[in-house]
Amino acid sequence: MQFINCFPMENRHNAQTASFSMLPDRKIYFEFIELFTGTFVNMALLYHSWKCTDILWHSPHNPTGKVFTKDELETVAGACHTRDLLAITDEFSGSLFPGWRVGWAVASACIASAIRNIHIKLTDSAPAPFQEAALTALRSPLEYFELLRRDYESRRDYTVKLLSGVGFQVQFKPEGSFFLFVELPENCVVSDVEFVEELIKQAGVVAVPGCGFFHRNLYVDKLFPADYSYQKRYIRFAFCKSDATLAAAAQKIGELVKSSGLLKLFHSDRKMQ
Repeated sequence: MQFINCFPMENRHNAQTASFSMLPDRKIYFEFIELFTGTFVNMALLYHSWKCTDILWHSPHNPTGKVFTKDELETVAGACHTRDLLAITDEFSGSLFPGWRVGWAVASACIASAIRNIHIKLTDSAPAPFQEAALTALRSPLEYFELLRRDYESRRDYTVKLLSGVGFQVQFKPEGSFFLFVELPENCVVSDVEFVEELIKQAGVVAVPGCGFFHRNLYVDKLFPADYSYQKRYIRFAFCKSDATLAAAAQKIGELVKSSGLLKLFHSDRKMQ
């Protein structure tokens, strides 16, 4: 059994190599696909000579927040119909932001039965308070969700302006998540882990090193040796915080800005020694 994971086509690294290990994704998907000897390929290659029986993809994409368009979803559906493939999707409405950890599965009877058996043995059920909260949310008027979406968009735009203003490269503005996956400046001399450590020590602001969202394809590496240094150049920031918390983080980060307008952490003293 093989799986194809459909990554956002906007990722600027995907045209530079035949190894799609250059594309970021959640670690759990790597492990799941590799368990079934699957293959990672770009969405644009679905109609080419990839021999597979199943397609796995998730939208919005994690960590970029990319929401697949209707045309892109029709590409997946077309490939499934033409080649008799099973699509395994991890998704939610692009008008909502994640975080509830409550959901449901829709499948044919035989597959749904297998899902229930696995779910009972692994997690049993979602916590009761979460189920009640989800029920309340589903019964809420559409105006509530529109207000929620605008609220998160405002916080997203605030964080994008903050980070791009101090030197981060924002390659993609998330459409369906509350994370920003940003790139360190080209002349930055520290790795993602080193930067995050210094940001915590000097500003008390916590982010996530981006290297945890990349993987290496050992089989492809034998054919096309790749430079993986780029995997240490990304940071993930969360903007699902109160306005007061975001403002406090902006103030702390602003205190570390040099006269040039860029963060001094990009050229950490520890790295320059």
